[in-house]
Amino acid sequence: MRINYVHSTAHLLMPKIVGVILVILLTAIVVSDYLKAKRSGEKKERKRIFAEGFDKIKLFGSFGLFAVYIALLEPLGFLVSSILAMFGFNLIFEGTKDKKSIAVSGIASVIFPLLLWFIFGYVFNITLP
Repeated sequence: MRINYVHSTAHLLMPKIVGVILVILLTAIVVSDYLKAKRSGEKKERKRIFAEGFDKIKLFGSFGLFAVYIALLEPLGFLVSSILAMFGFNLIFEGTKDKKSIAVSGIASVIFPLLLWFIFGYVFNITLP
């Protein structure tokens, strides 16, 4: 079997492969759960997706912040949008909201994206979005 490899579209192949694998695994989980319940004769009860009392602000805040991060990558670039997103994630997941923890979050939000930008851009010579 010969695969035609085109460099300009090669980056589109891997997400499709991962998506197909995930659909296959999801199907296997659903079928095996159904067969297990059928064999044991258990009464089918409604499955919960989330545990009771889960933190809705952290979950949905993370989804929203991630969507905003993706939307800001194009207009602001990697560095600025990563600093803002990391600071937002730190605020969402930080247990305390005192001045010291916010300052540490701000410093970390600036240092780590700058470090990644420098390492990938200058050491490895890989451009970031």
